[in-house]
Amino acid sequence: MIRALAAKEDVHLQATTDLFLEIDQEMGNCSYWFADHAHRTIFWLHSADTNTLGLPDSYSGRHLQYALEENYWTHVEMFPATASQYSMTALNELHIIFLNARADALTSDIPTFPYTADECEKFINLLQCSKEHASNPYITTYVARLWEVVANHRFFTHFGEDHCRLSSIHSVVEVPAVKRSLIFTVISKVLFDLPIEHRERLEKLWVDNLVYSSAWRKHVAERVSDLLQTMTWIFALTIANILILPISFCTALNNTSILICILGLCITFVLYQEQRKLVVTNGSTAAGYLDTRNTTSHGFEPTAIVHSLPLASFVWAFFLFAIQGFWMTFGELPLRVLLPTTLPVAFVLVVVCYGVWVALHPKEKPYEETPLPALESVQISSLDSKGPSTVDVMV
Repeated sequence: MIRALAAKEDVHLQATTDLFLEIDQEMGNCSYWFADHAHRTIFWLHSADTNTLGLPDSYSGRHLQYALEENYWTHVEMFPATASQYSMTALNELHIIFLNARADALTSDIPTFPYTADECEKFINLLQCSKEHASNPYITTYVARLWEVVANHRFFTHFGEDHCRLSSIHSVVEVPAVKRSLIFTVISKVLFDLPIEHRERLEKLWVDNLVYSSAWRKHVAERVSDLLQTMTWIFALTIANILILPISFCTALNNTSILICILGLCITFVLYQEQRKLVVTNGSTAAGYLDTRNTTSHGFEPTAIVHSLPLASFVWAFFLFAIQGFWMTFGELPLRVLLPTTLPVAFVLVVVCYGVWVALHPKEKPYEETPLPALESVQISSLDSKGPSTVDVMV
């Protein structure tokens, strides 16, 4: 029936084509696909849309080809013996691709390839050692698996298109803008704009609903380290507040600082336990985590606020602790002695704080990008020759 259908549709099946059949005797139907090794693609004799076949939305025919190629390499991974004679060519191309990816990872902080420079180096060594046994089905299996990753990467970076993704934080699809709420802005100011920093960090990890495993693991490892350090700071500040409790001039300030520290410790511990479990997660788990926290109406804002609470609580508690220390030092002095003593000290502190702020937030200089060489138009005239001109041949 398949051969008859191919003849009817005037489809010439090449010798490099394999047919996969799955016959369901109970339902009385037959599922199939063709795998074309010469073109590294799969195809069908029947007309079918991408939704029916389970293929993702594509931008163009060439873009769709990478999704089909990924399915082709899945076929080869399941049936490696059918593609053993093509394995050497695929292995050599894969070797060059990983060399390029390693160079890209070494020269860019935001590469688009899913593997790090160290991981690429391991694969390069593995591919180099496998060249003597390229036709072995065991080698073909993992070569096909790596090609699946490459084809998937090319599809989601829109490889070869005029709008391709050039960095991991570069968006290539239209995403509805998230409206920033006034409440979030106010809360961010109360929390020293820390939520904005966390929100931007999460947005860079989840560009176009994609997450890179290497960037995700680095982010989670940094969060675990930061939370552990913040937990240490809050715990030390809590002990300091408890020690000065008997001599505190204002019990309300002291108790408020302790309550903020306890709240900060609880939130930090909960976040630490959550992030610690995410250190060893893969890309799929990371995608699920980010997708569920990227709300439709507010994006990552709620999550960013929660992650800002540990450090913000420490800053507020330390501020109350510092007020107590100041009044414990100068509060008992008479007013006639207090003013001449504290005003110069306060002035010096203000000047120092302003100087530190200016040093840490210098005025940005205008950046002038080096322009590309100017293009110059050249008039092309026909050549007097017997054969066609170069321009005619190109056209």
